[in-house]
Amino acid sequence: MSEALPGILALGVLAVQAFAFALLGGSILMGRPLSEVATGRLLRGTYFLAFVLALASSVAFVTSGRNQVVLNLGELRLLDTYEFHAVLLLDGLSLPFLLLATLLCGVVAIFSEKYLHRESGFHRFFLLLCLFGFGDTLTILAGSVETLYAAWETLGLTSALLIGFFHERAGPVQNGFYAFVVYRFSDLCLALATVTIYHLAKTGDFTSFLGHAAWPNHQTTLSPPAASLVGFLILLAAMGKAGQLPFSGWLRRAMEGPTPSTAIFYGALSVHAGAFLLLRCSSLLDASPALAAATVCIGLLTAFWSRAVGVTQTDVKCGLAYASLTQVGLIFAKIGLGLRIFPVVHIVAHALIRSVQFLRAPSLLHEMHELHSAVGGRPVQKSAYRGWMSNPRNYRHGGRSFFPGNPGGKAGRCPLHGFLSILAEAGLEDAGLPGWSGARRGEAPCLRALCMSACSLAPPPSACWPTGSPAAKPRPFCWDCSWDLWPC
Repeated sequence: MSEALPGILALGVLAVQAFAFALLGGSILMGRPLSEVATGRLLRGTYFLAFVLALASSVAFVTSGRNQVVLNLGELRLLDTYEFHAVLLLDGLSLPFLLLATLLCGVVAIFSEKYLHRESGFHRFFLLLCLFGFGDTLTILAGSVETLYAAWETLGLTSALLIGFFHERAGPVQNGFYAFVVYRFSDLCLALATVTIYHLAKTGDFTSFLGHAAWPNHQTTLSPPAASLVGFLILLAAMGKAGQLPFSGWLRRAMEGPTPSTAIFYGALSVHAGAFLLLRCSSLLDASPALAAATVCIGLLTAFWSRAVGVTQTDVKCGLAYASLTQVGLIFAKIGLGLRIFPVVHIVAHALIRSVQFLRAPSLLHEMHELHSAVGGRPVQKSAYRGWMSNPRNYRHGGRSFFPGNPGGKAGRCPLHGFLSILAEAGLEDAGLPGWSGARRGEAPCLRALCMSACSLAPPPSACWPTGSPAAKPRPFCWDCSWDLWPC
């Protein structure tokens, strides 16, 4: 029983999301949908319990001393020679993604309760959010290709439906259909890979063709030509889901959906599903150097292209979308180079930062407009804004530093300067937007995101008082943390 405990707790994560989906869907079908307050409480409770179960599963897995846990949920025999298995797999790859998925789904659910207040599609959004959370969790925990395929289809369906969420207009519907077509190509490639695996291994369990050793030390049991064929189909499926060239056109169109769904889909979880699939099947890349080289080339080309296109965007969400695409391209390149742990760290860091930026984008634009009005309508110079935001001196209050670890309030570098500079070099601040970029020569890039996200206030540039003495003006401060954030 103790050996199966991590798998049972992980199964509970799926169960609570399925229960919430059934409850919401049943109330809608009966014509008596839950109130907005009840729906919000249901989703908050669901993802709080899901995160607790995921955390308990991780603790049980670590304390068990095992490298992987396989939980067989049953099988379906359609032919004499083929059996379809429903299998869950817990290992060092699935657990970090499981914690990340439950955490971000809960955060987005809390944010969406206020963001979509009195929206006509309020209940529809939360129903699709539950279905997406279930599909993403099943993708992470899948231990066989047929289980993975079912979850893969769920991700594509919910993504297309949320892109066309505002179906009163023609644009979202057309863009949702465009993304759905690309997803169908990705699903077709994964289906062909599933059929090929069944033809070669007679079963779809990952251990049958990826090796019995735990990730990332597994070695495929397929021959090099067979591994190349299956790996090529899986690479195409991952490229379509992750928006890699030449399938990148749908990501910009996906910004038609609500901001919470774009944050969790195309900034955090869904856009990284392709990278997760490559990490899961990384032994196929190890057995095929040509396929690994192709993965590196595709990732680098996508990163350079999306970076070049992203700097020309005038819309904040499109700029962030291409910034996400740049990072996913770099992650693909790292996977092709044979790295395994570093891409996982990159995915988690990028998902957390990018989801905050997507959720912050609407209020940032609103506050920038208020700032322009406060200074007499004079547009803010991007260089001045970036210069103020990148100066650590402007994050002090009353002689004390805004950040822990620097109690003396020295006007020097952030105490997390080394780590934040690594993130800057990794390209996490590449959206090309005011307040989120401009990190050059060792400036701490995440100071801006931390300040604006925690305090919900976009501070003005140093020339915020056109005339008069700053002392004679009222000095606004953040009502959330009481820090005086204006530089003058």
